[in-house]
Amino acid sequence: MTKVKYTMTESAETTYFVEGLSTPDLQKLKDKHRELIDIVDELTKDDMGKFVDLPQLVVVGDQSSGKSSVLESISRVRFPSDHNVCTRFATQLVLSEADAPLVEVTITPHEDASAAEKERIKTFRHTQEDFGDLSPIIAEATRVMGLEDNGELFSKHTLRVEASGPGMLRLTLVDLPGFYGGRSNTQSDKFREMPLQIAEQYIKRDNTIILMVVSADMDTTKQDATRVARDADIFGQRTLGIITKPDLIQKHSEPGYEALLRNARGSPMYLKYGWHVVRNRASDEPLDFEARDRKEAEDLSKKVWKKVNNQDKGIKALRTKLSNVLIEHVTDKLPHVTETLRELRRTKEEQHQRFEDRSDFKAIQSHLNRVQQRFSSLASQAVRGQLEDSRFFAQPTSATPDDESVLKRNLRARIRRDNKEFVKVMQLCGSRHVYDWRTEGSVSRYLSKVQFSPEQLEIIRKYGAKHPEILSQDQLEE
Repeated sequence: MTKVKYTMTESAETTYFVEGLSTPDLQKLKDKHRELIDIVDELTKDDMGKFVDLPQLVVVGDQSSGKSSVLESISRVRFPSDHNVCTRFATQLVLSEADAPLVEVTITPHEDASAAEKERIKTFRHTQEDFGDLSPIIAEATRVMGLEDNGELFSKHTLRVEASGPGMLRLTLVDLPGFYGGRSNTQSDKFREMPLQIAEQYIKRDNTIILMVVSADMDTTKQDATRVARDADIFGQRTLGIITKPDLIQKHSEPGYEALLRNARGSPMYLKYGWHVVRNRASDEPLDFEARDRKEAEDLSKKVWKKVNNQDKGIKALRTKLSNVLIEHVTDKLPHVTETLRELRRTKEEQHQRFEDRSDFKAIQSHLNRVQQRFSSLASQAVRGQLEDSRFFAQPTSATPDDESVLKRNLRARIRRDNKEFVKVMQLCGSRHVYDWRTEGSVSRYLSKVQFSPEQLEIIRKYGAKHPEILSQDQLEE
C-alpha cells in the first residue's frame, strides 16, 4: 500500500472540509439513517454486501455543466477542478464515519477487462490522512488506467474514493463523465458514445437516484443529460433535476427554466422529486464553503430565481431534499433485501441437506436424474396450478397472492398478474393520441396522477411505450 500524506495543519481548507461534513443538514441525514444503514453495514461485514445495493446518488450532466461542483458542494470533499482529469471515468465517493480522517483511493476494474489488467489495476491503492486535494492521486489513477498511453478519452473502470472521518454520514455519490451534448461538434461518434455507455451502467438500476444536472446557460433540449435520464427513468420517478450556473442564464431562457421549477404535473419534464437550482463554485474561486453559500444566496435572489421557493434553491435546501429522498428510497429497498437474504438462506439449507458424495460417474448420473425428475415435477405442478410440493411452493404466512415471493414460484399467478399489468399499460400508453373532450385538462390531470408499478415500468421500458399525445376538442375539429 502506498501512503500519501499531505500536511495541512494550518490550512483553512482542512477546517472547511471537516466542518462541511458535520453540517446540521448532513447530521440530520445521518441520524435518520443510522438504524437503516447499520443494518446494511452489518450485512456487508458478513460478506453479504454483494446481495445488497445501498441507494446511491448518481450525477449525470453534459460537459462543463457543473456536475463535479455539485458533488463537491453536497459532500464537501474536494475533487480536482480540471474537468479533463476528473470526468474521464466514473468517480465513486463513499462516505462513512470513523475516529480519524482517512481517504483511500482504489480503482474498480470493469467486468470486461482481461484477467491480467484486473490484477494490475487492483494493485493501485493510495491513502492520505486528511481531506486535502486529491489531484495528485487522481492523476496517478488516470495513468494506471492507461488513458495517457492508449489515446482513449474515457475509461470504463471506476475510481473509488472512500473518505471516512468523525461526524461523516454513510452515503455513496457517483460523478459520471460528462456528455458532449450541444457543446462540441469536434469529437467522433466513438468518443461521444463512451460516456453514454458508462452512464447506462449506473442509472438503469432501480436503486439509483439520478441527479440530472442541466446548465442554465443552455436550453435543456440541447443537453444530453435530459434525454439520457429520461430514457432510463421514463416517467421521472427517481430523478431529481438540478439547475446550475444560474448567473449565466439568458433572458430568453428564463420562462422555460421557471416552468421547470414549477414542476407542474402533466408537464413534459415533470419529475417526482422536482427541480432544484444551485450555484456551482467556479474553478478559480477559493475553497471557502461559507463564502460560496453567501455568494449563492446573493445570486439566487436575482433574475427569475428570486421567484423560486426557498426549498427549491440553494445547496442547504438541496441537502435537506436529498435526505428525504434517500430515507424514502432506503426504506423502500430494505424489504426486498430481506426477501433476497431469506431466499439465499433457503437455498443454502437445501444445498446442505442434499449434500452427498458424488465422486464416481454412477453417483453423479443418479444425482442428475433425481434433479431432472424433480424439476419436471415442479414445472408440471406450476403449469397445472396444483402446488403439491408444499416445501417448494411454501408461502410466508404474511404473504399475499401478489407478493414477489409467491409469484417467483407460482407460474399461473405470475401470468395472471403480468396480464393485468400489461392491460393497464395498454390502457394508458397503448394509444398514440387521446382527446381532452369538453373539459380541457382533465386527461392531463388524470395521467399525471397515475403511479406505475415496477412491473409496469419494466413493460414500458421493454416495449418503448409512451404517454399518448393529448389533443383538445378544438384540435380534433380542425
